[in-house]
Amino acid sequence: NYVLLEILTEMGVCIGTGIDDFRPKIYGLIGMNFFRINDFENAKKYTELALFDCERTGDMEGVIIYTENLKILGSRNSYSIAQCRRKVAKAQELSDHLQYVYSNKILQEALIDIERNSELRCYRSKVYGLIGSNNFKLGYMQYARQYTELALNDCEADGDNKGIRIYKENIRIISEKTDGRITK
Repeated sequence: NYVLLEILTEMGVCIGTGIDDFRPKIYGLIGMNFFRINDFENAKKYTELALFDCERTGDMEGVIIYTENLKILGSRNSYSIAQCRRKVAKAQELSDHLQYVYSNKILQEALIDIERNSELRCYRSKVYGLIGSNNFKLGYMQYARQYTELALNDCEADGDNKGIRIYKENIRIISEKTDGRITK
């Protein structure tokens, strides 16, 4: 954090679109670093600064990200939420590197965490969707459909229109792949 705080000091009261883009990201990184060392008070302080700057400049993507981060910081289970997010991120990374079986193993662990902690439920559709995607890539169409439908059901229950669009399209692709074929 020392380097990031030095950058903020050097930026001082500078203004401009580059500064407006860069400053909230620095605040956000500082907040994340404090979160990683379990200093939740400073994590919240710098995340709030990041959110304020994003709101001020109209950066809606930043507003969404930092609002979600503050929600986690406000939870009594911040550590559990962070662990679940790390598992999902690691599973995504493994999937991106074609290691679908290992990715699914981590995702199954995340599902257990989600079932034990209701505050983690918001990650369930992502976990189901990634398991469905991994199984599709492995050629296990029955499981691909099953998990993708679970993801779609969660998105419909949550009113997540973006997720609904994604998982409906994934189901359509799975259906095209399996029409007239024997699936594993």
